[in-house]
Amino acid sequence: MEPASQITSILQASIAPVSMISGIGLLLLSMSNRYGRAIDRARILSATHDKMDEAHRCSCQKQIRMLYERCHILRGVITLASSSIFLVSLTILFLFLTHYFKMPLGSYIAASFVGSMVCLVASMVLFIKDISISLKALKEELDSFIK
Repeated sequence: MEPASQITSILQASIAPVSMISGIGLLLLSMSNRYGRAIDRARILSATHDKMDEAHRCSCQKQIRMLYERCHILRGVITLASSSIFLVSLTILFLFLTHYFKMPLGSYIAASFVGSMVCLVASMVLFIKDISISLKALKEELDSFIK
């Protein structure tokens, strides 16, 4: 195979993993924004906690606990999504090594890609859990208005 056509075939094989990196990167942006907002909100609530009356203080404590739980979940979400990008990058590296050095890395390519997908799915499951908790926290905050 000619070098130019060899590079073309490697790049064609890398298109799907490279587009995954872009997509997961956008998800990471959204996740890290949610993480930052949850941290900021927890800090605001903890700073105003002592100035609240007793009825609002109890609600505030519940919200702070939920925000803390969300931050832990979002940290896991971000870690899993980052791991997914790392594994996709390994997949691309293994593709190049296979083509250029004729290394038999097919099983590594499959394992790293499957691992990436597992991390991405787990990340999305936790992300959905975070959204559910954030809705509960909103209900807690708006409880006096909803009744």
